[in-house]
Amino acid sequence: MFALVSTSDGRRVVEVTSGGQRDLAEAGDGRALTAAGGRVAYAEGDRVVLWIGGERRDLPTPELRVIDLALSGDGRLALLAERGGPAELLITDPDPTTVAGSRAAPTGQCGPLAIAGSGPGIAALEPADCTAPGRARVATYAADTGRKLAAGVPFATPPLDPAHVGLSADPQGRVLVSAPDRAQWLVDGTEVLRIPLPCATSGPCTALPATF
Repeated sequence: MFALVSTSDGRRVVEVTSGGQRDLAEAGDGRALTAAGGRVAYAEGDRVVLWIGGERRDLPTPELRVIDLALSGDGRLALLAERGGPAELLITDPDPTTVAGSRAAPTGQCGPLAIAGSGPGIAALEPADCTAPGRARVATYAADTGRKLAAGVPFATPPLDPAHVGLSADPQGRVLVSAPDRAQWLVDGTEVLRIPLPCATSGPCTALPATF
C-alpha cells in the first residue's frame, strides 16, 4: 500500500510492505493519494503527479481545483474537480500524459463528494438528492466510457464535507464510506451496513478517513 506521510523534511509518498517502507518521492502539498495496478497518483500544487513503473509524469491542472483522485484497473485516471461550478467527474485515457480532453461523466446537477477506483470502474459517493441533504449513495461509472452503470442505494447520512470524507473499495467491489468523527458505512451491492468508527478504547477516534 502507499501513504502520504509527514517527515522532518516535508511530506513524502511511501510504499508500505510487510518488510518495511520505501520512499517514492517528495510530495510537497500532496493530497488525494490513489494507487492501483502498480500506478500511483496524487495532486500537488497545480498538477497531478502520476507514477508508472518508476516513471514520473506531471499532468498540469491549472484551471481545476482537484478534490479527489482515483485510478481504474486499466490505468485510467479519474479526477473529482471543480472549475467554477459543481464538482465534476473527469476521466482520462489509460496512462495519460495530460488531463486535457478528459471525458466528463454524467453525474447530474450536484457533483460527487468522493471517488475511488473499483476494478474496471469508478465508484462515486453522491448526494441522493441535490435539494435535500441527509442522504447519499455510491454510484458506479464505467472508466472507459464514463457511463453510469449503477445509481446505488440511498442511505441516511449526517452532513458530509468533501474535504473530510473518504471512499475506498476492496477487490470484491465492496465500498467503504468513512467520515471521521461522524460515521462510516460498508456498501456491498444493495446492502448498506453502518459500522463502528475506528476509535481507541480510551481516547479520540481517528481524524482521518478509514480505508480498505
